[in-house]
Amino acid sequence: MPLLEVERPVRKVVPDPIVATKVAREVQEAFDQLAERTYKCTRAELLRACVLDCLKRHEEAKQK
Repeated sequence: MPLLEVERPVRKVVPDPIVATKVAREVQEAFDQLAERTYKCTRAELLRACVLDCLKRHEEAKQK
């Protein structure tokens, strides 16, 4: 069972804002491999899943 559940997005008429950041080449390559080989999704889908998971965990921690 994977650690993250990746949901594929549905195209929207008005696109959502974009989150971007600069990382070391090694980090990008590792993230690409994780997306492509482990979760078999795009980088954008994996990043979206990671952000949503982080926000969910943060909210759960605040409630404790």
